Amino acid sequence: MLVMAKEDNTTASIGMKLEDTQFNRWLSQGENAESVFKLLNLNKDGDKIFDSLMFSTWASYVTKLDRKNSYEAMFSVLKTRYGDEVLTGLLIASRKNRPTNYHVTRLEGVLLKTWASDGKTADEVFKLLRLNKDGDRVFKSLMLSSWVSYVTKLEDKNPDKLMLSVLKTSYNDEILTNMLVAAQKVPRTKTFAASLQEQLWISQGKTADDIFQLLKLDQEGKHLLNSGEFSTWVSYVTKLNKLDEKPDEFAVSSDL
Repeated sequence: MLVMAKEDNTTASIGMKLEDTQFNRWLSQGENAESVFKLLNLNKDGDKIFDSLMFSTWASYVTKLDRKNSYEAMFSVLKTRYGDEVLTGLLIASRKNRPTNYHVTRLEGVLLKTWASDGKTADEVFKLLRLNKDGDRVFKSLMLSSWVSYVTKLEDKNPDKLMLSVLKTSYNDEILTNMLVAAQKVPRTKTFAASLQEQLWISQGKTADDIFQLLKLDQEGKHLLNSGEFSTWVSYVTKLNKLDEKPDEFAVSSDL
């Protein structure tokens, strides 16, 4: 009833006041995150928990209890009820069905922090997020950004190298190259895929000259600087130069 009143524009203000009154009553009675979870019958929703209209009400109450650590408190209740594996599966399923669910996104953030504190490796999290089940569609998965975020926090100096090492356990260079080429055509994954492509070339020992020819820039002649692939080559040479013990600030021009 409260949820319906809040969602109707004509009764939204009344619904908010009624909810606030109910929250204050629960607070005065000492109700915690777990007890209100049961009062709202969320314990009966099973694997539909994140689809429940009452979930947002529970989230609001827990936030009122502890604004700073609200999602940690919610995660604790959910983890106790479902366990790690099932909860992870529910979060992944919800992200795929409703990618803009704010509460699920925040809870997923807590999950990643938990894995980090438990010392989970990049490979372990890749599998926990079930990215290893996505085959050649891994770059289309909505969970990819979560893994990239996790790996970047694990290895902030060269996350591409770590990500590539994990990907290469599932895909050979040819398949991975084809996947990266396809991913670079999609705005959401273009930058990420281009960076991984460069890391793949580095792992293959490709020189600046190798890539210059691979991109067929040697055939551009006077149109070289206008070629769409020229910026790709410049980016690669710059990345190679950073790995050099004695970086050359004129590396690009000296390779032309």
